[in-house]
Amino acid sequence: MAYRGQGQKVQKVMVQPINLIFRYLQNRSRIQVWLYEQVNMRIEGCIIGFDEYMNLVLDDSEEIHMKTKNRKPLENPLKHEEIKQNHDKEQLEWDSQSDITKHTKEISRLTEAIKTVEYKLEYSKNQDLEPDLEL
Repeated sequence: MAYRGQGQKVQKVMVQPINLIFRYLQNRSRIQVWLYEQVNMRIEGCIIGFDEYMNLVLDDSEEIHMKTKNRKPLENPLKHEEIKQNHDKEQLEWDSQSDITKHTKEISRLTEAIKTVEYKLEYSKNQDLEPDLEL
């Protein structure tokens, strides 16, 4: 805790990164993104959108080369329709994975049922009994 003046306590509050991004989006603040792999280049622009993974959509963005201080305007590579198509494609892929999981579980259940039937048949043969194939 920090102290101010004569015994007044000022509590510092941690701001979550996602909340900070949202505040920048609301205020249309111009931000600068530092790139992890390319330390000599930065992207600057106004946030117009983001998702839960903190992927950003910037408007009026520029590529800044730090050594030369050159600024190069960036085009918006995706239109709204393209973003929606990509989202629909990802949803299809997710649904396909979900179906695969369902089928895998069903195959596992059937495999266990077959093993049970085989075990009952083997047991019946060893006991010289009439096989009971009810599950």
